[in-house]
Amino acid sequence: MKRVSFMQRRLSQLLVGLLVLVGLLAGTAVMPNQAQASLGAGDYLPHADKGSIVRFGGKDWILVDPAQRKLLLKGVTGETYFWGYTYQFNSYSSSMNSTYRYLNYDQTRDGDSTFYASLGNEKNWIEPHSFDVTTDADEALPLYEGAATITEKVGLLTYDDYQTYSADAQLDLGSWPSWYLLTPHRIDGSTIGVYYVSGGSLNVMPEATLVNYYFNMRPVVYLQDNVYIAGGDGTSGNPYTLGRMGMTLSVTGQTTGPVTVTLNYPPQSTNRQYKIGESGAYTTYSAPFELTANAKIYVTYDDQGAEQASFDVTNILAPSISQPLLDVSTSTPARSVTVSITCPGNPAICEYRIDAGSTGVWQPYTGPLTLEENAQVYARGGDGNGVYSPENSVSVSNIDRTPPLPPAVTANTSAAATEVLVELMPANDAVLTEYRLGADDWQPYTGLIELTANTTVYGRSTDAAGNVSTESSYTVTNIDRVPPVIQGISDGMSYTTKVYPFSVDNDLAAVALWRNETAVSGYSLGTPVSDPGTYRLLVTDLAGNTAELVFTILPPPLEGGTLASLEAGTAADALTGLSEQTPGAFALVVGDDVQRVYVRPAASGVGGYLFVNGESVTSGDTAEVALTGTTTTIEISVLSADEQHSATYQLIVQKAVRPQLLSASTNYSGTLLLVTLDREVQPSWEAGKLHVSGGRTVTAVALDAANGRWQLTLDGPVAAGEPVTLTMDADAVRSTEGAGNAAVSSLTVTNQTIGAGAGGSISLEQLFQQSGQSGWTREQAVELLSLIGPRFVGGR
Repeated sequence: MKRVSFMQRRLSQLLVGLLVLVGLLAGTAVMPNQAQASLGAGDYLPHADKGSIVRFGGKDWILVDPAQRKLLLKGVTGETYFWGYTYQFNSYSSSMNSTYRYLNYDQTRDGDSTFYASLGNEKNWIEPHSFDVTTDADEALPLYEGAATITEKVGLLTYDDYQTYSADAQLDLGSWPSWYLLTPHRIDGSTIGVYYVSGGSLNVMPEATLVNYYFNMRPVVYLQDNVYIAGGDGTSGNPYTLGRMGMTLSVTGQTTGPVTVTLNYPPQSTNRQYKIGESGAYTTYSAPFELTANAKIYVTYDDQGAEQASFDVTNILAPSISQPLLDVSTSTPARSVTVSITCPGNPAICEYRIDAGSTGVWQPYTGPLTLEENAQVYARGGDGNGVYSPENSVSVSNIDRTPPLPPAVTANTSAAATEVLVELMPANDAVLTEYRLGADDWQPYTGLIELTANTTVYGRSTDAAGNVSTESSYTVTNIDRVPPVIQGISDGMSYTTKVYPFSVDNDLAAVALWRNETAVSGYSLGTPVSDPGTYRLLVTDLAGNTAELVFTILPPPLEGGTLASLEAGTAADALTGLSEQTPGAFALVVGDDVQRVYVRPAASGVGGYLFVNGESVTSGDTAEVALTGTTTTIEISVLSADEQHSATYQLIVQKAVRPQLLSASTNYSGTLLLVTLDREVQPSWEAGKLHVSGGRTVTAVALDAANGRWQLTLDGPVAAGEPVTLTMDADAVRSTEGAGNAAVSSLTVTNQTIGAGAGGSISLEQLFQQSGQSGWTREQAVELLSLIGPRFVGGR
């Protein structure tokens, strides 16, 4: 075992001797355990001398620190114990004969004969204290792990305490069998060591020997501040006896009636006062008093200094405080709930705590509580003096802040269709399911959704608590409402040759063809259709869209050509012979206004079908054809009743053409006017008038001989049957009919002026280039200009 050095021990002994010697020389030396001045009953330990002997708990103690009322057992306990059960683990619960267990176990609680239990009722006068469990004497030798102190009722001297007290001349620690220093403490570590005193020397016991040696103990206690000296003089022969400022109750058990309180002040104390409750006012104590409710009593008194103490009265049963009532706003799932608390009788205290996974703290109840997570809510009432009603509680478990799963959106999109049904399947906890199409508004989902156009369907669900799921979606792309496109034929058209109906669509499902309302078996697009008749073609695509066309194949003509050519105004009987070429087929009539031809089926004959300009004319009807322009061609087709024979004829009707009168004049003085018809110069001009047939081209040239100004007028063909008059002046050329009315627009007249001033000259090429005239031969132009005069042939 390691011992404290010899020099350290000798220095301590020399220090004690030196203090005694100094006291003798001064004539005031006091030897240890000899009272300097005896204290009277009722005085307090802080007034006693250090080193005084005190009788406490049936044992003698040394007062090593009067100010702290600290006592060290005079002598050792007599029982020996090892430090701990093992050196790695020292705890009062690990072994009945460990130091910690022996010092502090309560016999009444544990049934063991421990030091604390041996102090009898006076053990209640001990003030628990924070004991050091380490020392700074040897930093290389750790003595504990964890906290450097431990709070207990009974402890041991520390290393530093021993160093101080053993060197104090007023203290005589004596020399007893080996005894421990340092209060035992649980140790979970590696190297430990324990200090002990043996033969008046300080030693340390390393860990290897902790379980091999049993030593005595010299316990240390701290007494409460209301303990006072009751008798004795503090010497070994007459130790101080102790009393304690106390309180006596008339009833010690629980009671509902008042309790009389007697305060036991120290005998020599003065200025005795007390107050009830922390907020009460101090009053002089002169006699016992009554309490009707539990309370803390504070006392003060003077005894060579101000003293104070406090006592609790807890055995008075207050009037019953009713259990609070708790109400939850809803029991159905919700994102939050409100809890209301009612404390019947309106007690001084109405409070609550919330346990949401950990112990809550009591808080004053001031109004309804809003919870956003499930929890247990507790409530209680109190009278303000520590009496509370039974607790009541309610468990809130219906708060749900977890969104439901989004609905599953499904549809049959495996094939093209004109409409698609979309279904939403919500999660089990959903109470509302909604959908929207594209960017439209949300609407409740009540059943299958019928789509007629491609789009994206979105879905979401809401649970009973109001939580909204994320969105789910499904995009529909297989809706097709566009009919097939049939090419090669047109609806309502008639054809004289075979046709090839076809389609470039690749999603066709069915093709059906009827001829004269009879189904054509096995027909497919691209197959030519040539037999005469009326056809109905129906094409269906994969989505069910259809396209229907009706067309006619006319029979090939057996004969044809021009049926007749006649002028309008021909008498009706002139057409009689036409019917002989098509006996029984049709009859022709020219209208009285000589502007229309009427074609109708014959009143009698072999029967069949009649078509005029491709349009069918049924029995009893008449086709009316208006005559337009100069010549009108009418196409007439007949088809036999058995649809095996046909013929097509052309009837050409030409309007009668009458010569028209064209007149021209000019207001130029000395003017020469020259006119050509179809580029042929007209040398004679009778009174400025000329008869012109339809379709002829008229050109007029006017010459102002005085100033050499030329006016060349060009026009287009003159329409048949429309007499015109050509009038020329300096600014315009106008055409009118004989009656003076404006002529039809088929006559085009252009007014241009060529040259400028007398003596001017213009070549032939320049003349016709500027006039815009074309198609003239040089000979015709020379002839025209020679009639006007050589003056204008300059340069050729």
